[in-house]
Amino acid sequence: PQSGFKEFQEYEHFTNQERSQCNRPCAPGTCYFVFRFEGCDSVNEWACEEPNDSVSYKCCCEYFHSRVNQTKPQHHTPELLNAMRAFNSTAPTLFCTAMMMPCGYETDLLRAQYANGKLGLFSCDQFAVYSNRTIQLSPQGEHPVVETGLINGSLTGVLGGEFHTVLNTAVFLRFWRKVLDNKHAYECDWVVKLDPDTVFVPVRLKALLLTQDGPLAKEEPEKGLWLNNCRLGMHGPIEVLSVRALQTFNHGHAKCEKGKPAKRGQEDWFLRDCFTELGIDRVDAYNLLFEGSYACDERPSSWHPYRPPCFAPQVAFHPFKSVDSYMHCFNETKNHPYALPTASIDVGPEPSNERHA
Repeated sequence: PQSGFKEFQEYEHFTNQERSQCNRPCAPGTCYFVFRFEGCDSVNEWACEEPNDSVSYKCCCEYFHSRVNQTKPQHHTPELLNAMRAFNSTAPTLFCTAMMMPCGYETDLLRAQYANGKLGLFSCDQFAVYSNRTIQLSPQGEHPVVETGLINGSLTGVLGGEFHTVLNTAVFLRFWRKVLDNKHAYECDWVVKLDPDTVFVPVRLKALLLTQDGPLAKEEPEKGLWLNNCRLGMHGPIEVLSVRALQTFNHGHAKCEKGKPAKRGQEDWFLRDCFTELGIDRVDAYNLLFEGSYACDERPSSWHPYRPPCFAPQVAFHPFKSVDSYMHCFNETKNHPYALPTASIDVGPEPSNERHA
């Protein structure tokens, strides 16, 4: 009902060509077709860094970007009303942390996040950034000075494995040992590990953790909880575990480093296996992370209504490897503060939800 003839023709051409015998339209469709059937699926349509005249770029990066809806909902559901408690609640508290390469775009991203209003991990209750050099992240002349904590050794992984990805477990184990030794991590309710190129909205995570529905509303198990952000298994751009889980990990990580999990070359895969071996309970929360390039099989667009990806009510978005692309996404989240997760979603992308989590 939302599509015009051109969208219908294009849909029939691509999905039902044999029966419909529809030719491809002589001109591209509108934003409805882009968001509904394609998503912002190229790197440029996700990051919005190189303007062009394609309909997809215009829909994903320009037409909707300046739209603002900061009006508090008057007709809200009980679930949304509960999620809105996160704006004024001091709990749950978050310890947020990241490992940063000493050179390249990650330093620029974290400095920009701090300088532009202490965004992302810098707006958590406690935070720590680690690198193998002491690097100032706060602007020159500003006090207190915020610097990276020190990790000895190289932070560079090697490419390899079945999927030819970065084998970084050994590097991140040194990072996690720093986190495990940080007393401030144990002063908070939850620990959040982030990649520097992840747009993270802490109030949305708090809203999710305050839910009164599903497994997060139940009494926490003795060994703690970790959140699985992808139906293919937890991905590393955001990793969330309770402080109880951190304590369990602290007591048992040596076992994982000598056992079966140590065979995993990727840090996120190592953590999945280690948490499982240590008896830490998993909660599937596929609305924790929204990734580009169909990384978790999700269509890269917002759903209900159809909009660019960063209009979606997810907690975090990845990847954005330049300051401009990061701020482009962050500003869309800021312009829609009441796009809050109200419960953990444990149904992955499938036809019934139009490939959205």
